Amino acid sequence: MTERQLLFTLDYEQFNEILSHQNWFNLQQEFERAGTSLSQSFLIWSGESGSTWLLADFDAKKTYDIETEAEAEAPTGTTEPEKSIKVEISGPSSQEKQLIELTDTSPILSYLQQNPQGTDDGFIDFIKKINLDRINLEKLKRSDLAAAGFSFEAGYQNLSPIYTMFCEILTSPRESLIDLSRGNLQQIMEYLRQFYEQAEQINNFEIKGENPSQTYGSLLQTIAGFCEGTKEFLRQHIAYLNSKKVKQLEDQVEITLASVEERYNTTISEETEKLLKLGEEAQQKEEKRQENFDQIYIQLQNQLTEKPISQYKAIFDSQAKSHGTMAWVWLGITVGLALISGGIFWWVLKDLLPAENNLSAVLPNLLAKGFFLSLIYLLLNRSIKNYTAEKHLEVINVHRQNALETVDPFLEATKENRETRDQILLAATKAIYDANQSGYLPAKTSSSDSASPVQQIIKEVLPSKSSDKSD
Repeated sequence: MTERQLLFTLDYEQFNEILSHQNWFNLQQEFERAGTSLSQSFLIWSGESGSTWLLADFDAKKTYDIETEAEAEAPTGTTEPEKSIKVEISGPSSQEKQLIELTDTSPILSYLQQNPQGTDDGFIDFIKKINLDRINLEKLKRSDLAAAGFSFEAGYQNLSPIYTMFCEILTSPRESLIDLSRGNLQQIMEYLRQFYEQAEQINNFEIKGENPSQTYGSLLQTIAGFCEGTKEFLRQHIAYLNSKKVKQLEDQVEITLASVEERYNTTISEETEKLLKLGEEAQQKEEKRQENFDQIYIQLQNQLTEKPISQYKAIFDSQAKSHGTMAWVWLGITVGLALISGGIFWWVLKDLLPAENNLSAVLPNLLAKGFFLSLIYLLLNRSIKNYTAEKHLEVINVHRQNALETVDPFLEATKENRETRDQILLAATKAIYDANQSGYLPAKTSSSDSASPVQQIIKEVLPSKSSDKSD
């Protein structure tokens, strides 16, 4: 526990004058002389004996004990001592933690009933410490008594809007509540105390005694009368607080707009001066800068053509040779598959020649050999397509290589003519990136080319309608 320390002393008459006239400025000055500060948010409670006081500073979260002490002094020209009263102010108080951290409604209302003195800020900060979330409104329904016919659903319906009004008032900012008089705030706290008592009576109600129905009905009637008078009082103050909120919002918007406008004007003025100064300097250097810009622009335009484009022909030369090699490979495979296909076809024809074997013996052998023939046909078809594709790519890359080999002399010859040089570059680009025709692939792929190999075999084997008619 922190030991109390004497801060300063006052004459009793001086301290009594401060309390009676509520001259809080003088009290704050005395604290300043003692090396500490007293904020604008504090309350002072008087003890039961009238010789002790408790001071709570809510902004600084500190409390102080104030006590009177009699001192003996000898009056001038006499030898008899006479008592004088001094007021000692020391801190921190033993109630500091309890009072500063207090949030329960009942103890705060109990402190308020002691009529403390102090600043309006202190009174508002103290009542805003009340935490109404601790009150469980659902318990006020007393659903446990519904079976016996003593449910307080009607009382809950009356108290619920009152609770909402209290929450709205206590959660309002200090700047809004400060405009309410101390008397109105005390009346609001008195209504809150009565509300708390009504809630306690509902929670403590029990079905006992000679006539519980009478007690039940009397309590509901008391709650209804309390809510009827309280709603009107609270509604007026909430309307006033809401109007203050709107006014504060309007003032805040005006202040913000004024601040933005001031910053905007200041910024515009500063930037205008900078621009004028820069404009004077820029005007002197504009001609030289324009000349440099034109030179840089011409250099950038010529950068692409200054570097020989024909050096990239090696890429297409390498691709052309690679595709040419693969084309020879697929040509060899195609020739080999064609020879194999011819041998199998001769093998099949041998079964079709007149022989002693009957049809039932020849047909299974013919079907088996026909399967091998169709498989070779599939491979042969794919090999031919791969060969044509490789030859197509070889021719295209040779064409691109030739385009790059011939572009440099044309560009050098048209170096002074920008438009002609651009046309040559566009023609070279088109020759490289367009899908050119090589003669190995059709210009447009027909639907028959996209059909599966099995479908093509069936089309080749089965006779067409035109052939049937001709037969």
